[in-house]
Amino acid sequence: MRLCSLLLDSRCGLEGEMIEAIILGIIQGLTEFLPISSSAHIRIFGEFMDGANDPGARFTAITQIGTELAVLIYFRKDIAAILRSWFEQVVQRKELIGEAKSQARIGWLIIIGTVPIVVLGYLGFVHYG
Repeated sequence: MRLCSLLLDSRCGLEGEMIEAIILGIIQGLTEFLPISSSAHIRIFGEFMDGANDPGARFTAITQIGTELAVLIYFRKDIAAILRSWFEQVVQRKELIGEAKSQARIGWLIIIGTVPIVVLGYLGFVHYG
């Protein structure tokens, strides 16, 4: 018996799909920060949903974007402070001290950490395009 049927007494129309999406979204949110794949959890739990299918790449991508948006909103003040300090150091050429110096350094480390994936992504696009 599928989860939709258990929850809705076999009335698995739009309401059932919405409940399944909410359940899979909750699973995504709870498992995203575990050191294991939240996408795999969605895939596995999708097998228990009505129709026993993978929810699909589109659904998984949307839940991933939702998770990233939640992280950006939660850390918005920290992100703004890092950006502000980095721009003060680079554009305004300010000599930073204390916390501002640390935040500017984090900005540089984020840039350095991003360079390899940008290069690999570009090379992959050019090669497999």
